[in-house]
Amino acid sequence: MYWNIGNSWLLAGDPEKALAAFENELLSSGGGERGIILALHDLGREDEFETRFEQIRIDDVRTYDIAIVYAWIGMNDEAFDWLDKMLAQDGPESIRRTESELFRNLKSDPRWPAFAEKHGYRQRNSEAIEFNFELPPGVTLD
Repeated sequence: MYWNIGNSWLLAGDPEKALAAFENELLSSGGGERGIILALHDLGREDEFETRFEQIRIDDVRTYDIAIVYAWIGMNDEAFDWLDKMLAQDGPESIRRTESELFRNLKSDPRWPAFAEKHGYRQRNSEAIEFNFELPPGVTLD
């Protein structure tokens, strides 16, 4: 639960509130480390950021976590490298994990369309869904 709250605060540009939520996530479920790393970066707490980020880079099986941190902080070369490792490790369907808004910086990179196409990723386009809503007979919106 706290993960979603922290994620929302981070995306809204309030890393202080995000950090508090991610720390609660860590206490309640043992997760949230990736979010803490992102919030520390945005808060400019570079020493803590580097220490915690180094801890997840040591164990390179956390390819998604490493890729998302690099994407969030704008180190796109590294993010693409780690996404390639993630895809090799977790399979081609893992490309869907990039739908997270935390990858938005990477998706503005001019290399993103070719990368996505290479791996068979197509952005879901909700605008293409036709929505025709009709009220049942006798029901009004008064």
